[in-house]
Formats: sequence, structure tokens, C-alpha cells
Amino acid sequence: MANGCKPIRILRVITISALLLCAPLAYFVAVIGFHLSGSFVPGFVVGGLLMLTYLASFVALAVWPCPQCHRRFVRFNAFWPRNCSHCGQAC
Repeated sequence: MANGCKPIRILRVITISALLLCAPLAYFVAVIGFHLSGSFVPGFVVGGLLMLTYLASFVALAVWPCPQCHRRFVRFNAFWPRNCSHCGQAC
């Protein structure tokens, strides 16, 4: 595996983690925040920050260059990219 694949793997993990943690973590923070302060605002803030993290990491992953052919590694329609869309290099 090429050394240039490490950032792609890190972005994939950040993207899927932010997507999967958004709803449960926002709900948990909202419930705790409501019991402590009577407001759901902390839950909305956490949910919004996780969605922004997801969006930023997804866009960064979508435009990241392939270590081998230096073109975009993935097209926008790929959910969990493992191979380059152009040269087929696996990361």
C-alpha cells in the first residue's frame, strides 16, 4: 500500500464516524442539556458541528488526489471508496 493512501483512509474514517455519531451523540447531549439547563440548544450545536465535520470530510475525500495518477481519487457517487476511480489503485 502506498504511503499516500494514509490521508485517504483517515478521511474515510472521519467521514463515516461523523455520519454515524451525529444523531445518537446529538440526542444524548440534548437530553443531558435539557436536564441540566432546560434547553435543547447544546444538542443542536453538537449535531450541527458533527454534520459540518461530515460535510467537510466528505468534500475533502471527494477532491483528494490519487497518489498514483494525481487525479481525483473518488467520484461524488461513491460512499466508501477503496479504489481510485481512474487508475484503480487500492487504498
